[in-house]
Amino acid sequence: MKKSVCLRVIPLIIVFGLLISACSDENQEGTKSFTMTQRNYVFPVTGAGYSRPLSVQVTNSGDTALTVTVALSGTNAAHFVISPATLNLSAGAVGSFTVIPEEDLEEGTYRATVTVSAAGLSSYTFNVSCSINNFHVYIAFGQSNMQGPGTAEAQDQTGVSERFKTLNVVIGTYAYGTGPNSGLRNKGEWYTAVPPNIIEGVNPTGMMGTKTGLSPMDYFGRTLVEKTKDHITIGVIAVANGDMALASFHKTRAEDYYRKEDTAPGRPSDTEMSGMNRYKNAGYANMYDAIIQNAQIAQNQGAVIKGIIVHQGESGIGFPADTITWRDLLTEIYDSLLDDLGLTPNSLPILLGQPFGGNGPQSVGNDGGENLGNALHENLRIQRYLRNAWIISSAGCANRGDNIHFSSAGIRELGKRYGEKMFELIYQQ
Repeated sequence: MKKSVCLRVIPLIIVFGLLISACSDENQEGTKSFTMTQRNYVFPVTGAGYSRPLSVQVTNSGDTALTVTVALSGTNAAHFVISPATLNLSAGAVGSFTVIPEEDLEEGTYRATVTVSAAGLSSYTFNVSCSINNFHVYIAFGQSNMQGPGTAEAQDQTGVSERFKTLNVVIGTYAYGTGPNSGLRNKGEWYTAVPPNIIEGVNPTGMMGTKTGLSPMDYFGRTLVEKTKDHITIGVIAVANGDMALASFHKTRAEDYYRKEDTAPGRPSDTEMSGMNRYKNAGYANMYDAIIQNAQIAQNQGAVIKGIIVHQGESGIGFPADTITWRDLLTEIYDSLLDDLGLTPNSLPILLGQPFGGNGPQSVGNDGGENLGNALHENLRIQRYLRNAWIISSAGCANRGDNIHFSSAGIRELGKRYGEKMFELIYQQ
């Protein structure tokens, strides 16, 4: 005798989503039904072609084979891709399909409705949306090896893509005084990132009398431009100065540090005081404030902050080592940055470059060095404490003769390593 059972939709709130169950007639062919868990989904803001697919599981909860179809509708349905569009599921089987925005979309917001159905059963729908922003901005901070100890040679100052920009933090003359307006760059404006980008002046020189200005940020940005799609623009906001202890970049403790309250012996140095004054004279409360103000300028212009690169450690913490570790102070800085920029905790990768691995008395070495509590030793797994931190090896990166500062060749290689790792983390996963 045929037993007719009406369609039932039973919403159950569960931990991972909304459970939808649909069934049809129970007859000689058995009971047909499927279940799935999926709520409306917003893809993370990204550049076109770099979204990660949404995977959706469908379970045949009946006792007979079932064909499930998946379709898109809505204004922007043509800008999303479903794969596969049909699932042939045996009784009790679990299948899945993916939804992803199509590649090379123009900037904007895209929306569509996904409908999952099977013959004779009620369908289930959920909405997907994505916002495409093709201006990706990265924060760089640190001391002299981030500021730019290498000489910017002809190969560094030519061929810089218009897709690589720097947001100028302090008004002054950059790029050795070459380019538009003789290298004059205004505060808070974007420029093509022809180095020097952090050290100002027509002929800036270091302690060894060599011309300076080439930073890891330069080849970090160049590497990302080379590897990303042509519609992506890479921007870098860089705040750095020679000899800066990590305390210089702390949101609340920087002022105590510069008042010499409970600091390490000899800290802050005259070089640090000069560097801090440079940023204060430009209108910032401190170097942390310089990062935040300029990152917010970028955000207000619609850019997306994607990651952070750091090179600091030769000058250590700035406070006595028995009061706080380098690792813990860095974690406080990282957490404050994300909070003040309205970003999800631990959402940005932070790449930490190892200091030079020489044998001089101030060297901290490729093992992460005692000035950092060995925090950048590759085997100590800093991610146990800062889970989105990644160590960039300086092994094999040449120095300029003082066993502390990288040469131009060393800077190029180190910057490339930063770029390759960030590309892997942001654009390949």
